[in-house]
Parts: sequence; C-alpha cells; structure tokens
Amino acid sequence: MSMPVVLKPRRPLKPKSRPVLEEVYGVSVVMPFGKYEGCSIDAVCNDVFYRRWLLGEDWFEEKFSDLYDILQHCESEAPG
Repeated sequence: MSMPVVLKPRRPLKPKSRPVLEEVYGVSVVMPFGKYEGCSIDAVCNDVFYRRWLLGEDWFEEKFSDLYDILQHCESEAPG
C-alpha cells in the first residue's frame, strides 16, 4: 500500500482570521482533486483566486455540491 501524496500550496498561506472548519464543525474536509488535492478545504478558502475560480465553474457546483457550499460560505465570510 503506497502512502498518499499531499500537495503543498505553491506559496505560503496568509494567517487565518477565522477559525478553521475542523474547529467549527469537528470534521476534516479534504480536497479530492486539483492544486490542493489532499489538503484541508481551509487551504482553498484562503486562496481567494483559486476559490473564486472554482465557484465560477459549473462542473464544480454540479459534481461537488458540498464543497461548493463550503466555499460559498468562505466567500461570504471573506473580508472586503
């Protein structure tokens, strides 16, 4: 059995101004694909450009509606 590969973000993430989802909901939500595959959904919430790109993609909402809802919440909570 091989170990899963966890991709790291290409640039350091900014400090979070809100609690991470794991602290709020008590569950770990992991991205199943893409730039942040294997990383916490919080990493995507903190990458404003990637988050907004995903939210603008119809396939993402159709195929990953739960993740779409989480990222919508992140977008509504984002400052400015």
